[in-house]
This record gives sequence, C-alpha cells and structure tokens, in this order.
Amino acid sequence: MSSILVVESNEHFLQLTEELLRSSGGHHVICARNGHDALNILATSKDIEVVLSDTHLEMSMNGLEMIAKIDKLGYDVDIVLMSGFMDKSIEHQGQNVGAQHVIHKIGIAEHLERIGLIRGQAPKSSDI
Repeated sequence: MSSILVVESNEHFLQLTEELLRSSGGHHVICARNGHDALNILATSKDIEVVLSDTHLEMSMNGLEMIAKIDKLGYDVDIVLMSGFMDKSIEHQGQNVGAQHVIHKIGIAEHLERIGLIRGQAPKSSDI
C-alpha cells in the first residue's frame, strides 16, 4: 500500500479525492489544505510516494510553487498536478516544475484510474 499526500484547499474535493484513493486504490492518504502544510508533512513523513496537488491553493503558495520547492528540496516523490481549469499552459507549467502527470479535476475518478492510482471499480464522474 502506497502513501499519497493530497494537497487541496477545497474541503469537499479533498474528501472526495481521499475517499477515491482509499476505497478504490487501497492507499494510505494524508491530507493537506495548503502548500506550507504539505511541505511540513513531507519533511516528517518519509513514506510518501506520490503528491497529488491542486494548482490553485489558498494561502501564500500555489501548487506550482509548492512542486518547485519539493523538487528543490530533493524529495523523491512522484507529482500529480490537478486543475479545474485545464489548458495547455497549465499542462506545460506542471511539466516544467516536474509533475509526472497533469490531470483535470472534472472526471477525477477516470483520470486517477488512467494514471494507475485507483482500480476500475471507481464510480464514473457522472455518479459523483
């Protein structure tokens, strides 16, 4: 079972994503509501393998800035960036800061399944 750090400032979407990863992926999920909390968690939790983060986080650091800091600090984690406003510039920016995947928040279950973080029994986005 892998550990995934989910960084999301929207409480409803955070809970939805956490439940998908636990129930359909079998992952241990740790949640952070902003980039500062995420960096603090990474500093103390050595078993995190994946960081799944929104691009638009509240507080003083957005998801892209947080990912750049994760890279600069040398944490050995896979990065998945998600956005509700997907376009080529978001995809490009995510890849430039080291994200392995950039996914759309709409239809999150299908996107998490496509990149291998959950299994196929996840509900379709029309059910969520």
